[in-house]
Amino acid sequence: MNARRKSFLCPVFHGRLTNRAVWLVFTATVSVATIGTARASCSQTPSSAIYSCHSGLCIATGEGSGTINCPNGTLGEIRECAENNYHIYLEQFNGPLTFEHISAGGELWWETQNGPYDAFVVLETAGQDCPELERNLGSQMCPSGGGPILGNPVNISTGNKYQREIDYQSAGPFALQFQRHFNIATAQTNWLGNRWTGTFSRNLVLQSTTTVKIFRDDGEVLYFQQCTGGWCSSADEPGTLTQTKDGSANTTGWVFKGDDDVTETPAPPARSAASSTRSRIP
Repeated sequence: MNARRKSFLCPVFHGRLTNRAVWLVFTATVSVATIGTARASCSQTPSSAIYSCHSGLCIATGEGSGTINCPNGTLGEIRECAENNYHIYLEQFNGPLTFEHISAGGELWWETQNGPYDAFVVLETAGQDCPELERNLGSQMCPSGGGPILGNPVNISTGNKYQREIDYQSAGPFALQFQRHFNIATAQTNWLGNRWTGTFSRNLVLQSTTTVKIFRDDGEVLYFQQCTGGWCSSADEPGTLTQTKDGSANTTGWVFKGDDDVTETPAPPARSAASSTRSRIP
């Protein structure tokens, strides 16, 4: 059963907190966090689905020095490896490579000026889900600005220690910004380090044929299940996910619209998501 995203009552404080009140808040934060850690744990570490490569760009060409047989990995990792193979040997003959879609039969397709290329993959290991933990990562701020993030800060409903660091902030209404986010309860790891995510960590993972996970920059993971209307989230999950397809029913992309009215085109891991506001400003 999925834990609700904002499952803890949002406290609102009026006026200035006294030293005793601060101490009581800190004590409650530590106590509830200790209980919440056990409640928000999973028997297995969350993981992405693993695929193996069988033909196409993810196999060494034989002619190109440096091309490799791509090892088993996520769709994003195999895509990155396949594209590296292309850039090493084939780009000089065919020009730029443009990713097109993932077919229902398990093929990744690209287009070049001289024709299409593909990579055929097979699912080896299904991904491990843990929605009760992953959906409650990140800032999880209540609309009132009260909580459940309190103290150092700690999410007092789950026990997750969360930290945000702003490394760069430009001026203007649509300022360029880079942030890092730390979650003690996550198993995510990338170039920022263990348990850290950042502004460019947003991506989409095909967990199975019926489950899609969207990873947010603050570490939170959104779950969408295939349903009659397309892709449906839990009743308490903000945002909508739309799968775009071509005339042959091949997946050409995804469109996610969050509760902040920002429209995104999520990408597999190793690719940054693009986003725009209602006025189409990126």
